[in-house]
Amino acid sequence: MPHRWPQRQTIPDSDGLLVVLTPQSMTDPTAIATELTRYADSKKPLLASWMGGEVVAEGEAILNQANIFTFPYPDTATHVFNLMWRYSESLTGLYETPRMLPEGQVKRELVTQTIAAIRNSGRTLLTEFEAKLVLAAYDIPTVETRIATSEDEAVAAANDIGYPIAIKIYSEVITHKTDVGGVKLDLPNGEAVREAYRAIAASVRAKFGEENFAQNFEGVTVQPMLDLSDGYELIVGSSIDPQFGPVLLFGTGGQLVEVFEDRAIALPPLNTTLAQRTIEKTRIYKALQGVRGRAAIDFEGLQQILVRFSQLTLEHCAIKEIDINPLLVKPANSGTQTIVALDARIVLHEPDMPRSAMPKPAIRPYPMKYIAPWTTKGGHEVIIRPIVPEDEPLIADFHKTLSEESVYQRFST
Repeated sequence: MPHRWPQRQTIPDSDGLLVVLTPQSMTDPTAIATELTRYADSKKPLLASWMGGEVVAEGEAILNQANIFTFPYPDTATHVFNLMWRYSESLTGLYETPRMLPEGQVKRELVTQTIAAIRNSGRTLLTEFEAKLVLAAYDIPTVETRIATSEDEAVAAANDIGYPIAIKIYSEVITHKTDVGGVKLDLPNGEAVREAYRAIAASVRAKFGEENFAQNFEGVTVQPMLDLSDGYELIVGSSIDPQFGPVLLFGTGGQLVEVFEDRAIALPPLNTTLAQRTIEKTRIYKALQGVRGRAAIDFEGLQQILVRFSQLTLEHCAIKEIDINPLLVKPANSGTQTIVALDARIVLHEPDMPRSAMPKPAIRPYPMKYIAPWTTKGGHEVIIRPIVPEDEPLIADFHKTLSEESVYQRFST
């Protein structure tokens, strides 16, 4: 009824309002439409679904004259609300200034040489140890990993690292370790390490036969067993799409990654803003903000991981597939190392594929080739480079030092 509408005009914490009317014997569509026009100038989106066709046509006309858009069915109006939200979210992302990342110690040349050596040897699969070296070269923290080619070496490495220990198969050809029984966790002492080493070897021998054993088993990697009780297992990956080239993936990781199917897709390159938007699109994002007494994770640190990861995929086009699973993320108050890659896999394009034939990214990456040092007349060493979105605050501060004439000459001539 029209007189009830003012009692319901305020909806706390709402981003918009959809008014749905269905014609009934006690309903006056025209009177309700007239009452609703009082709120046409509201700062929040106001949509109406006046159901009933010709019966409500007069009220619908009154709403349209007040610039209140009407729909014959509420599901269409709901779809429009979703489109409006996506548009608003995109605008917010465009106007948000990304955070400038610390320079770090990215070792591009080391990764280039590593990938070239592996392709020249005829291989396309990096070992876990090699994959973690690549990640570490891009400031992505990885768990300490040592190679052991015998039981004695495995025990010695475990004693040095400290128990409990995890060991995994070390192989240049096996991609998924768990499929061949190649992962043993939470080993408390040296004898358990020896038994685990023998068990992995026996599992590989049973699966591939004695004649192919040496080709598939080259030893194990020894790693500390980290406490996962208060952490979250995530996945960060990239694969090639036939149309878009490298595509990034982020979401819930671990052994049940295919079961949960909680993931978000993004195109590289990422900045901190785009990385945060990607994180927010997953269901696990709510947990990462802190639940059941847990503190929130270090979102700035996770953003940096995603930015570095996207940078890695773009700067080395020989990478066909790459994933970190799991990426262990703990609450920010858990200690010093709250984000660490526990396992990694990298697959390269075929060794005979030329660089010109490798997939190109859908978005052109930052033109690093134009970065160069320069010395001013006063002898000051500076770096000349193309601007990035993160430069916005610096550019704004710079313009404050210019005269009105300089600003005019810069933008209006």
